[in-house]
Amino acid sequence: MGQYTGGHTGGLSPDAVQTEVDGVIYTTEAERSMQPSYVGAPSTVFFQQGTTDLRKFIFDEDAAVPNVDEVNEQEEVPTVNTMIGNTKEVSLTKNTNDLPVSWEAFKVGGIGAEKRSKLGAQIADAIVRTRDEKAMVRTYGDAFNGTFYTTPDGDALASNSHTTLRGDNVDNLETGTLTPDRLWNTFVSLQTQLGQHGSVNGFLPNGVLTCSTQYKKLKEIMN
Repeated sequence: MGQYTGGHTGGLSPDAVQTEVDGVIYTTEAERSMQPSYVGAPSTVFFQQGTTDLRKFIFDEDAAVPNVDEVNEQEEVPTVNTMIGNTKEVSLTKNTNDLPVSWEAFKVGGIGAEKRSKLGAQIADAIVRTRDEKAMVRTYGDAFNGTFYTTPDGDALASNSHTTLRGDNVDNLETGTLTPDRLWNTFVSLQTQLGQHGSVNGFLPNGVLTCSTQYKKLKEIMN
């Protein structure tokens, strides 16, 4: 039997029976948040939340009120001072990209509507990805160096030489291999840390932040 050579065949009319692209393989969005105990910038345990309409956020430290002194009858009441100081300024950052995609590109082929939807999701995911990465890198990732931010006393976030407004030295730096004893010593150090008022503050841990390689070990230690 002879073979038909005319009509809309792939040989004679490729544009009618073939397309340049039949589909697009998209990267799956938001897989990061599916990781065990994923920490992002919106986490209220590891990041203080707040808003501002200005380009800078300016704040002071509070020296708090010391413990109340014991006095005898008719004894002069001791005077204590409370104050604020160590003004700190943090500049807000701006992150933006230009995505040069023409409207006509969305109207060509069968993937236009799909691409519009996917592009919107990709933009949102890029914003979240950038936000979480910079929040982590510039705080906990920079805790020992103070390259991006320091505490109001001028030291890195984790330091053994913090100075309170009352002149006390506070050590919040603990280093060493992750072991049950090391982790417990860190908790004890936190609980016995001096506050701005000069007395033991009794801080309690609300969470423990670790990297992926240490996550399993930390879960086993914490039970």
